Amino acid sequence: MNPWIFSNKVLQLAVNALLHLLLARYFSPSEFGEFAISLAFLSLWQMLLSLRLPMQVISQEKMDFNFYWSAALLEALFVFVLLSTILLVNQTYSFQLLLLLLAHLFLRLADVLKAFQERLAKHEEILRTEFLICLFLNGATLLGAIQGMGAWILAVREVAVAFLFAGILYFKLPLQLQWIRMSDWRNLIRRSRPLWIDGIFEQGLSRLSILVANQLGGESGAGVFFQAQRLISFIHTGLCTSISRYAFHLFSRSISIEETKAIFKTLHRWTILPLTLCLILILWQGDRGVILILGKSWGAAAVVVKAMSGALIFITLFSIQKMYILSISGSKELLKARVWQVVGLFFPCIVSPVKEVWVLGLGLSLGYFCSFLSTYLSIRKSFQSERALGLYRE
Repeated sequence: MNPWIFSNKVLQLAVNALLHLLLARYFSPSEFGEFAISLAFLSLWQMLLSLRLPMQVISQEKMDFNFYWSAALLEALFVFVLLSTILLVNQTYSFQLLLLLLAHLFLRLADVLKAFQERLAKHEEILRTEFLICLFLNGATLLGAIQGMGAWILAVREVAVAFLFAGILYFKLPLQLQWIRMSDWRNLIRRSRPLWIDGIFEQGLSRLSILVANQLGGESGAGVFFQAQRLISFIHTGLCTSISRYAFHLFSRSISIEETKAIFKTLHRWTILPLTLCLILILWQGDRGVILILGKSWGAAAVVVKAMSGALIFITLFSIQKMYILSISGSKELLKARVWQVVGLFFPCIVSPVKEVWVLGLGLSLGYFCSFLSTYLSIRKSFQSERALGLYRE
């Protein structure tokens, strides 16, 4: 990976993490919980109705930007109208839900536009744009929180970030709309199946766990779990997500087992050591760290952060292995890994006599360990069988 890209991603991660953590000091766990529950509810619906177009863009050899842009726009509008109708019929519409719906609309478009830029190898431009937008809007949100604005400002920030990012990326490309035939939609749906299944498990479980945390501890419990999950996933979301996408690009074009193993070795060198150091720090000073960073009102999050600390490492290692499996269309192996993840996630909640949020956090760690182990064994078996047969990707 380009050192400039890596170092700037680290800087972006550090600045955004600092602003997010400062922001949490001005809201109670229950206020964050209300926001997290709304976000989780909409995200589950969004994932069910997604064709995973950004990943399709990255994986395709030949690229028709106008075709994918038209498909993304129609998909986003369809989902927005459908979910708005459902909320109106159920009389659950609110200002915060409307803002989050708009945020998801623009975020879908931004993700596809970002994939276009990645195909054009404009990684530095993407990072610079993301960094400036997040720096400005997270700073503005923090100032609003200091002035005593309500939790609705979090939803406003989501809309503003997605809208500005999509708008800026849109004007960098001469895109035009075109007609999408039914046969084209069928092809998109067919190609999205392995990506769709994985996406449901990847983000769906994360959102579902917030709803389960709400059942275990109410809005406050959901807020604590949401913030603990955010602390644990900061490094993965900001840094390792880019590494995972980069891995998918490399694995899709590798032509030998030796080359693939070299890719794994390079990616592990970038991730394992810093993640292990973070894990040790969390287990050693997690209680003090959470109170120092988030404030005394978030003290209950410390035990949850420690319980889910195992996910810090395994979520990233699993993501890297997942990208290899997706690159060879190993949907069955990935589905098996996700099933084991579900088992690991809910097993502690089922067997434990204690029904508290930290037990769900422990399940998060166990779930990602199970999915990591399953994909590791599948890849090892794949390497052995392909070497024995003298075969690899044509």
